[in-house]
Amino acid sequence: MTRFHPPTRLLPSLGLAICLLPAGCGSTVTPAGAASDAAASTDTGADGGQPSDAAQGGPDTIDGGEAAEAGNGATLDAGACPGSGDPVACDDGTGSLGTKASCPLSTEPGASASVHLRVSGSMFTTLGACLYVTPSSCSSAKGDILEFSGGDGTGPGAALNGLGEKSPYCLRLLSVAWDSNWADDGTTSGGPAGMGGNVLAASQRPQALIEWVHSYLRTSNTTPLCGSGGSAGSSELLYQVMHNNGAKLLDHVQLTSATPYARFDKGCDSATPQEGTNVVCSALPPATEPQYSFLYGAANPGAVHLVQGDTHDPNCDADGGVQSPAEQAALQAMSLVTSGFTPITLETTSLSAFMCATVPNATQGQAVYIFGVNADLANLDAGPYSGLISLNLATSFYGCPAGSACMPHVVCNPACATEDFGETMTDRVALATDLQDNCVLRH
Repeated sequence: MTRFHPPTRLLPSLGLAICLLPAGCGSTVTPAGAASDAAASTDTGADGGQPSDAAQGGPDTIDGGEAAEAGNGATLDAGACPGSGDPVACDDGTGSLGTKASCPLSTEPGASASVHLRVSGSMFTTLGACLYVTPSSCSSAKGDILEFSGGDGTGPGAALNGLGEKSPYCLRLLSVAWDSNWADDGTTSGGPAGMGGNVLAASQRPQALIEWVHSYLRTSNTTPLCGSGGSAGSSELLYQVMHNNGAKLLDHVQLTSATPYARFDKGCDSATPQEGTNVVCSALPPATEPQYSFLYGAANPGAVHLVQGDTHDPNCDADGGVQSPAEQAALQAMSLVTSGFTPITLETTSLSAFMCATVPNATQGQAVYIFGVNADLANLDAGPYSGLISLNLATSFYGCPAGSACMPHVVCNPACATEDFGETMTDRVALATDLQDNCVLRH
């Protein structure tokens, strides 16, 4: 495992005070850039907020009504609406454990329960999300895994279902399905074209959802909570560790086909050149493009301008669209890699990324801005690591000893193309094994 000493920084504050207590804690939005009490940690989210007592481990049961079993020891009868905080998620009672008007269990085969959350905040419009709970088939769950899907996230994440909950993995799966596109902030002002569409702001939706799960849906206080997401779902998780408070809550993050949201300004600009040899996976052909053109056009009939819908910018992901300097600046400001973003070191969250090494598309062209050039070679000690995220964990991680600086675990699979990692049983076993080995309690 490559040894290096990347710079460590304190994540800049977005001024969000976090409240996880059921009764609320009077959280307010403070001015951007305000100093944080958590400034001593290199592992904070951009809001800089310390998690409340509830965030240190959600209780198995919460007082306030008759409890309903959610699988593997957890019960659900808390976090009901209205919630208190900004952002905040609350249980509106319409999942299978409530009035059963939303989130039918038939949507996710194997699920034993569902919850419908209402997610609200000052930076985006309110949006609902279904959480489908698939309990471990083992006597106890080794870890709770939040699964985020690609695209607009409206289909439940299910890359591990049918395998991960079984022995020897024994994972409890929490599949997320948003009511509509999570990345569209729903507002009509601000953003690159003055019509809303701030994706960084919208990333507070999964932030609030993860906080709710951490407080109310974990199997136990000592069961690790981890996340797995592909394509745009990988972006949901990367926003959490790069900008929000995910590194305070998630013990391990697993990414596949990461990520289409690294630099909106580059990806949306048709004038951005091809990446050439500047790619994450060294075996990729030199024509890897950072553009989002794979989402539409003759090669993909019937597809929609997904990223344009996220950003509300008609010049994003458009043939012949010309961006103004102000648009470009606003598009980068909502990206994963914002202007001036400096490398971060995660000390309590491990990170793995699994990608296909042939037939490039925009997720590869964007990923290089986060993981650096030829990250697969760096993972094999065959070259330097130039990514923005490094690790320094108290426990060993693959070939990296405890207490040593190392890079995320990056796998480039030559046997799959574009975003197809996870389609074969071999890939699925690799993903389940990664979680079995690395979804361990780090907080």
